[in-house]
Amino acid sequence: MLRRDSIPLIVAVSLMTALVGVLDLITAITPTLPNVLEDLETVFPLEVRTGAHVFAGFSSFPLITLALNLLRRKQLA
Repeated sequence: MLRRDSIPLIVAVSLMTALVGVLDLITAITPTLPNVLEDLETVFPLEVRTGAHVFAGFSSFPLITLALNLLRRKQLA
């Protein structure tokens, strides 16, 4: 059984996890800024940058789901 003093901690962890998931999703769907793109083109090939966007998009949904399940205090979260 959860103690009453651990509930704010669960809410805080859940909100931080949701924030990371939402920021990850925003990063995945927005295009890269032109000045940042110039710097990235010299370091990373196109495949790496595209793969990073795809990975960010796919990893954001489990983070948001995890945050919701933590907030609902699911055992398997």
